[in-house]
Amino acid sequence: MRPVNDAGDPKITKTNHKMKKTLFISALLLLTAMKGLCQEQSVLTMKNLLSLMPERVIPILTHNNMLDFLDFMSANCKAEVTNRMSGKSEMTELTDSTAHIVLTESNVVDVFMVPTNENCLIYVVNTLSTDSLTDSRVDVYDFVWQPADSTLQFSFENPATYNYVSYDKSRHELTVDEVSVPLLFEGESRKDKPVVRKKHIMVWNKDKEMFCQSAI
Repeated sequence: MRPVNDAGDPKITKTNHKMKKTLFISALLLLTAMKGLCQEQSVLTMKNLLSLMPERVIPILTHNNMLDFLDFMSANCKAEVTNRMSGKSEMTELTDSTAHIVLTESNVVDVFMVPTNENCLIYVVNTLSTDSLTDSRVDVYDFVWQPADSTLQFSFENPATYNYVSYDKSRHELTVDEVSVPLLFEGESRKDKPVVRKKHIMVWNKDKEMFCQSAI
């Protein structure tokens, strides 16, 4: 018995064309939807970044603490949580590019991102304050929270120097208030070695993709 060849049947040929056309349109719609979803997910906002922030960045906060912050801020409620040390922490500001968190009475954290050619850089400024001194630590991460190369042309390594760092998002400027406290040896007084205060303005350089010190 010879096999039946339906290739020449006009009805079957027409049906096959319709099926191919339907599959092509369905695939095209699926690709369009996936492209839109990828574009939506690729939009980097502070809320998206913080929702994926590892706990090692701010160890006093748990991941659930951060998610609670974001939920409270979205609902326009007071964003206060109980941190890992059983104390109270509060997020007081959240924009598309910045966040401000009061961890304790003496410890605040500012997070901000700066767009780059590829994605963005995330700056985490952790500031501790006492009655007489304020000191900031600056850590820089890429958009997946991996430590980034130093993008500050300013040294924060001097143990006798305290720096208070603030950020102006409208100008993309960092202000570093540097306070140098010389060590005193026996017989010396503060009059012999006074505290030295300096102010530095760090401006974002698009070409170098880093903050560079400028003259005031």
